Amino acid sequence: MRFFLDVDNLTVREGRGFGPHISGITARLYSELELEFGFSHTDSAATLDLGSDIDLEVLLKRATGDQRYDDNVIALCSAFTRTAPGTDFFYTGYLDLASPGLQKLLGVDTVSRAESFVFTCVGDNAKSLAGTYLDVPTSTTEWKRAYFTVDATGTAPEAEADVTLLAAIDLNEDDNAVAVATALATAFAADADFTAVRVDDTVTFTSKTTGRRADAHAKTSGFTLTLLVAGATAFTAADEDEVDLNVEINFLKGGKIQSAQHFILTVENSLRRPGEVNPLYGGRVRTTTTAITNGVSTVPVEFATPLPSEKWRERSMRVFNTTDATPLNLWPGIVTERTAAGFIVELNANTDSGNYVLESTVELNP
Repeated sequence: MRFFLDVDNLTVREGRGFGPHISGITARLYSELELEFGFSHTDSAATLDLGSDIDLEVLLKRATGDQRYDDNVIALCSAFTRTAPGTDFFYTGYLDLASPGLQKLLGVDTVSRAESFVFTCVGDNAKSLAGTYLDVPTSTTEWKRAYFTVDATGTAPEAEADVTLLAAIDLNEDDNAVAVATALATAFAADADFTAVRVDDTVTFTSKTTGRRADAHAKTSGFTLTLLVAGATAFTAADEDEVDLNVEINFLKGGKIQSAQHFILTVENSLRRPGEVNPLYGGRVRTTTTAITNGVSTVPVEFATPLPSEKWRERSMRVFNTTDATPLNLWPGIVTERTAAGFIVELNANTDSGNYVLESTVELNP
């Protein structure tokens, strides 16, 4: 999708110059949306070169509900690259609409999953983290709240319904981000609801049970929160047809941050579910590539998932060797064992290296 940003009025347009302002666009869950931005003046069709790095960012948050502006960013866009086709300048990036946050909002729950998210911590600066806090969800309506003190200084946050306040996590003044992450992970080391694993300045929380959870929140901590996996219990959440997101585009012009008008991105649910098997083809067919060891003529083949029965027929079966300079002319012969999970086939001779593979496709009988 190509958009034009009016740098004079900070509006987003469908076309150059005096084209209409964009009020909303629609995309589909699981798509990877290419976004291409050109910048121009109100009365000009020419696109501007604002520089190779303008910190262009696209933020998406829920368009409805309480605290929607305080909510977490729903989906992330890749870094934008400046391109110059002809005399035009555009900035191109990709928006991943397979985001766990979108799956959560649209009720994608065909399998049970444990919620997982990561906090990227910041360091303390002259007791800046004293009294700050964050929330981790324990159910769809309840949270645990972790808060920080620095050298025993810092006020606990006020009590809230459905929020359990944990003991203070005490830091040293000017602790760096790694030290802060270490303290956070240590505080949750024996937690009954989550595992907390630190890597450098990040802490990854993973629920110990599957099921839907409320959103985690960085709250006043200043940490960055990224949802990795949306928790789910298979086929329990109500599917949503679509969800509306506020889109905000920020960029640098002349070294100063500019923020364009908001517009709505409507993300529609998808009939596609990644990894599901097409019942008209994938459920009846198994294609395998099996490495063959040196000096053998018997090749056992195992399907990644068993067929419903052992009554299948061969579509194709061939031996390949694209590595050796003078490979043998080998071919599959008789099948000596056949099950729903695989088969054993005899070759016409022994292999003379470990560089042979058997590629096969079988199909369940009608």
